[in-house]
Amino acid sequence: RAAGEGAAPLAESLLGLLAEVAPGPIAPVLVLDEDGAPGAVSPIRLRHLPEERQRPMPSLAEALQSLAQHRRSHLAAGGLRRELERILRRQAERLEARRAKLLAEAAEFDRAEEYRHSGEVLVAQQGTVPRGAASVTLPDYARGAGATLTIPLDPALSAGENAERLFQAARRARRGTLSVAERLGATEAEQARVEGWTARLRTAREGADLEAIRRELEAAPRLLTPRDREALTGHGAAVPAGAGRPLGAPVTP
Repeated sequence: RAAGEGAAPLAESLLGLLAEVAPGPIAPVLVLDEDGAPGAVSPIRLRHLPEERQRPMPSLAEALQSLAQHRRSHLAAGGLRRELERILRRQAERLEARRAKLLAEAAEFDRAEEYRHSGEVLVAQQGTVPRGAASVTLPDYARGAGATLTIPLDPALSAGENAERLFQAARRARRGTLSVAERLGATEAEQARVEGWTARLRTAREGADLEAIRRELEAAPRLLTPRDREALTGHGAAVPAGAGRPLGAPVTP
């Protein structure tokens, strides 16, 4: 647009730019995006950008090297982030499956009192139980007049032997209840740790944050499969160049 009201300001800007470039050596800058991440290199300061978006560099070569190193670090951090997401997702699935199994076991062990009561009823009335029966329905006086209790039996055992089997089941259930409670508590604690790492990963913006999560996971061997450990070890040196800087910050070579 050589004509019109904009011609004079445009010409003035071009003349000013030429005057800035022509006299002496270049003054390279690393151009930062809105998050402070290196996004480009310019041999001179750019007038349309604020000062905080331009970082002076000793030379154009160093500016280009810093930009390239940042991009390599950023790619490495992205790979580590994806690996951590995969591992944490699989851990969450495994722990939830384990928790569901333990809850099912806990429900079974809650029957300890039922087994004990059935054994007592059977012992008290074993003389009325026919040999070889697969089940028997007996009066349950402890639960009131007219109440009955149907008890599954092993036809190969006598009534007394079936009662003993029920008492053994009650003892196992009582022991199992304590064991399951401990294992369930440990599983839920591990779930809380995984949820915490997952939440931190969602908001992590620094390579150091990713490295911290990776190291903490490596220090939790119970949670890692051999494949997961191998994958994390492979990423161990992936983010050192930018580990203490924002993922988008420049790296000084």
